[in-house]
Amino acid sequence: MKLVSLIDTNNQNVITIDADSLVLRLEIDGIPRETRIKPFMASVLYQLFHRHPNPLLYEKIIEILKEYDLIISDLTRMHRKLSEIKQFVQKLYPSLGNLVLNTRGVGYSLPLRFKNLHQIASTHDNTKFASSKITKAVQMLDALIKDSIDMTS
Repeated sequence: MKLVSLIDTNNQNVITIDADSLVLRLEIDGIPRETRIKPFMASVLYQLFHRHPNPLLYEKIIEILKEYDLIISDLTRMHRKLSEIKQFVQKLYPSLGNLVLNTRGVGYSLPLRFKNLHQIASTHDNTKFASSKITKAVQMLDALIKDSIDMTS
């Protein structure tokens, strides 16, 4: 099963790619939106989401596109296909226009503000303090520290 969900830490919006059923789901402000996408788009987005925060290398993107019998003879044609994906996502929801970022000379990646929803859900914090305000403050500090570590790595 090829399913990855990411949450935008800025606004708590959830974006999910289901590569097996070729579906892109967005939950923005609690309102779910769902659309079918082309097979090559599903594969590229799945790999981007799955590898996040690491970039998806140009060579791997070309390899994915060639699996769908797309003629990718140079980097320009590969960039056009990625531009097609970016335009499709932006048309679906305009604020996601910068979802897919070009890491010049390396590959494509996603903004660091996106976190894997399943990894966040699997972490358990059992630290409790007498005051709930202190507990919340420590949890927020922990989240900020983890974000800064992720951004510097």
